[in-house]
Amino acid sequence: MKKIIYVLFLCLILVILNVSAQQTEEVQKDTKLQKSKFDELFKIKDKIVFNESYTVIKREKDTSAVLARVGWVEGEKNKIYAASFESTVFKYITIDFDRLVLLKADLERVIEKIEKAMEDDKINAVRYISPDDIYINYYEWEYMNEKNSNLYFKYGDSIFQDKTTERLKSFLDSIDKVQAKLISLGATRQINLRKK
Repeated sequence: MKKIIYVLFLCLILVILNVSAQQTEEVQKDTKLQKSKFDELFKIKDKIVFNESYTVIKREKDTSAVLARVGWVEGEKNKIYAASFESTVFKYITIDFDRLVLLKADLERVIEKIEKAMEDDKINAVRYISPDDIYINYYEWEYMNEKNSNLYFKYGDSIFQDKTTERLKSFLDSIDKVQAKLISLGATRQINLRKK
């Protein structure tokens, strides 16, 4: 009997690992990453480009760093405001301020839909892919008459799997903090939010 339980447990782990690998592969194929205007600024040739970085959240044991960034070309008035989220040590994904506003609205809706799906027997999957290298996939399955669920959250090279939306809410909180810092530095929204 112990061998059967061990084999079933091993099969379940292999299924979860396979789903995770498929999701990562799928994200890489399906997502066309949107280059930030901030990152593109540093590809300009024959001009001097400036960058200011402000640490909004410091890297700690369970927390990744978040930076508020301002960039501009010497002699030009227009500045580009962006947020950089550490996805692995010293590797960041950068999202322009205007896109950050949209991402925040999208994530709020995604969290709401996932929490609704957790309570609803009809909805068993919620998925979101952003052009900013952010991928969220909540799904449920039944195994031995027991409901199971997983929330797969990826940004940059960071991957998290959980049963709650707490990690997403923490990421949303970091967006709020960096957005407030960018506004204090002079960022203004240049676009209107999409209709829900």
